[in-house]
Amino acid sequence: MRWSHGHGGGRGDTAADGSKENHVHNHISASVALLLAIMLIAAGAGGAFLYTKARMPRSFVSTSQMETVTVETSAFDDSHTVSVTVPQSTSQSVTSPVTGTVTRLDCTVGGQITSGSACLSVNETPVLMLYMSVPPYRSIAPNATGRDVQALNNELRRLGYGAPDSATMTWDTITAFNALAASVGSPQLLQDADWMLDPSMFAWLPQPSVTMSGTALTYGGEVMQGQELFTTSIPPTSVTFSRAMSGGTLAAGDRTVTIGGADYTVPDGQSTVNDATIVNAVLNSPEYAAAVSSSDPSATGVQVSYIWKLATPLAVTNVPPASLYDVQDGAGCVVADGRPTAVSIVASQLGRTMVTVDGGGSIGSVDVPPSSAEACR
Repeated sequence: MRWSHGHGGGRGDTAADGSKENHVHNHISASVALLLAIMLIAAGAGGAFLYTKARMPRSFVSTSQMETVTVETSAFDDSHTVSVTVPQSTSQSVTSPVTGTVTRLDCTVGGQITSGSACLSVNETPVLMLYMSVPPYRSIAPNATGRDVQALNNELRRLGYGAPDSATMTWDTITAFNALAASVGSPQLLQDADWMLDPSMFAWLPQPSVTMSGTALTYGGEVMQGQELFTTSIPPTSVTFSRAMSGGTLAAGDRTVTIGGADYTVPDGQSTVNDATIVNAVLNSPEYAAAVSSSDPSATGVQVSYIWKLATPLAVTNVPPASLYDVQDGAGCVVADGRPTAVSIVASQLGRTMVTVDGGGSIGSVDVPPSSAEACR
């Protein structure tokens, strides 16, 4: 019985030991399988990472490595909108040189009155309108000298008469004035009056041409010497071009401005322009008319915009901004065709910098970034 129990017990123990063995074996196998799975997942993730890196967009890849870039030249006219300030017209009175009755009145409000003309008569005598840069303040006798005499001679010559280019009243001055007076029927210089030119012989105009803006004259009415004949609207004689820019500076050189469909040249560096051709073009342009209609009448000036550009376009080289070094005050360096080269910066647009080579010459390629920091000047 003891042996039988012991033998039976041995078979039980053996079965139990086998079950434990199988359990351990299965546990090890599961662990190995788990470890292998983890390794496979890691390997897959690594492969995916490498694959992703291989397909990474170029925009995320470092570009610090130097490369040589071929560059191109182009014409640059530096076209911009320019703001022009036009002063408001000024007003001034024209007074009567004589006393009497208005017997002819051809002057109309809004009409032009020019130097050398006579649009009204007093006591049947035409009143000569005459511009002088210096207002008349005295009687001028033969051989008299002064700024007023120079102004008289200048205006007589401008009107086409043979007055001298001097500040002295000569016989040529007398002859020229009498020819002008005769052309409109106004009083002439007489020997009986010692060839004296008196301010009562003409009405002084503040400009060669004025616009009548108002008058109290009536046909048949009376006027007194020194009384206002009419008021004038004097157009501006100069306009100002703004050279300020919100970013960068204007390229140097004469500029062509388009006004009313025509082109005019503004000299390099000039802001205030008193060229009568340009001023009149501005005053008669549709752009100015539109600006005046929407401006404040009490303002001292009117702002109007035009397009201007370089009269002679520049030949520039377009380089990447990253190719420049030692940049200061519009000048810089590039490594061009393998050597440091001095350039002047003209402008920057759309991610490119336009330069000209100092001293002339051309550029075929530049290093980006520069392969050298060697001074170029």
